[in-house]
Amino acid sequence: FIIVAPVCLAAALYMVVGRIMTQVGAGYSIIRPSWITPIFVGFDILSIGMQALGAAMLFNTDDNLDKLKKARSILTIGLMIQIIAFAIFLVLTGWFDRRATKASPRKMVTVRMLMIAFYITGALIMIRSIYRAIEFITVDFNSRPPRGYFFNVEWAYYVLDALPIAIATGVYNVIFPAKYLQGDEEYPDTKNVEVPLSSFEGDRLKGGNHA
Repeated sequence: FIIVAPVCLAAALYMVVGRIMTQVGAGYSIIRPSWITPIFVGFDILSIGMQALGAAMLFNTDDNLDKLKKARSILTIGLMIQIIAFAIFLVLTGWFDRRATKASPRKMVTVRMLMIAFYITGALIMIRSIYRAIEFITVDFNSRPPRGYFFNVEWAYYVLDALPIAIATGVYNVIFPAKYLQGDEEYPDTKNVEVPLSSFEGDRLKGGNHA
């Protein structure tokens, strides 16, 4: 659950952002909304696989120092893949938000609360992922038992892992996506819209909005 929970939340964000892009205007994004979930879920699956492998090796290895360090490296690489992929996703979404807000502010107003929820949960997921990466990077396997500040203190787990994920989950119980997202049949003309990257002319972007 510790490994999977943030990834499940991230997958929900991929789907929500994809729906927002489709509703407001897919052309404002530099990546097709339909590609977001498959691409980033793919990175998450790779990340989970490496984290699970590293964790299994870490906790099922005897006192062989080389094996412990190898397990830590695999687990850390998995966490770094998750952090980098999610950071790219945050940047892509921020780019979309900026362009769409300038070009079609009235449409973005309808999903602004959902975007705020996205930024909150995105930041919390990032905090948790960075904490986990630092936790395993700083473990000293030369000592017996292994020592590391975050590895040995309990408060960090609750404050930097459990609490952020709990808050991120709660945010979407308050700002419920279905309240702000329309059904597919309500915006069929925005799915394949293309908007020139160089254009930010608001209501003139009829090709991007068909408003």
